[in-house]
Amino acid sequence: MTSKIKLLVVLNIVLLSAVLFSLSSTNKSSTLSVKQGSFTLTDTLGINRIEVGENVLVKTGPSRWRVNDNYDVQPSRLQSLLAVLGRMEIKRPVPEASLDTVKNLIDNNSIGVKIFRDNEIVTQYELSGSGDETYARTASGNIPYIVYIPGYFVNIYELFNIDENEWRDKRVLYTTWRTLQSLDINYIGDPKNRLTVSFDSAFYKVEGITRLDSAKLYNYIQQYQDFEVDDYVEDNENLRNSLSESQPFCVVSLNDLYESRNNQLTIYPNDSTVYGISEKTGEIVQMNRGMLRNFLVSREEFRRSEKQ
Repeated sequence: MTSKIKLLVVLNIVLLSAVLFSLSSTNKSSTLSVKQGSFTLTDTLGINRIEVGENVLVKTGPSRWRVNDNYDVQPSRLQSLLAVLGRMEIKRPVPEASLDTVKNLIDNNSIGVKIFRDNEIVTQYELSGSGDETYARTASGNIPYIVYIPGYFVNIYELFNIDENEWRDKRVLYTTWRTLQSLDINYIGDPKNRLTVSFDSAFYKVEGITRLDSAKLYNYIQQYQDFEVDDYVEDNENLRNSLSESQPFCVVSLNDLYESRNNQLTIYPNDSTVYGISEKTGEIVQMNRGMLRNFLVSREEFRRSEKQ
């Protein structure tokens, strides 16, 4: 063996020793005392109850969940939750230098997560966060871990740390092409543009329109699967009195095959925002002006041109 080869062998041994020493000296934070999938919900089949902090989400139908038995859960919010639960993984253990700080954080400022399948606990753990990091600790363990969603830079703790109102379904008007019975938008100061859509045994018709653009009407009705308000306004007597003394811009009345979807929304314009009052609950809602432009249209919008 030449001296050059001997030197390379020695260098490789030295490098290997350095790597092994580095791995062994990264302390307890380099090994896992729980399985990699301890915080991952691998199968959502049969999941019928999820407790997130003080909020209890319970499945009450094939695609319906309730939060704290007070409100329906926003479907998109629930889908996001299940996606996060199904993809959350351990990134690495908390470094030893930060261990006491993180343990203290979880002890004093964490959210408990419990997941049930057929009313039996599948898994439970605690979540907390600081900066961009989210920490998790199993209910039976004492070692916290940094968790993440591979491929996404999201703060998991912030996604979970929301109040009841943020879980709530914000679709105050909801229907589909197959279930709409009638829709009426009465523009209080402009009756000539009133839009009245009704189901006529075989198809929909728009009052005052004989040459109907059915494709445009179909797309318009389908939008009502995504009619969402920005927020529900906490009961504000001054605001309610102010709205009651104002002339509404329009009143939207929706009747669906499923009576639970029926509602009437009175819309009031405002300089800074747009408010509405939902007849079903009597609550004041806040809406996005840009979103409303897609819904508050004239019946002329559905008149088919002569060229078609």
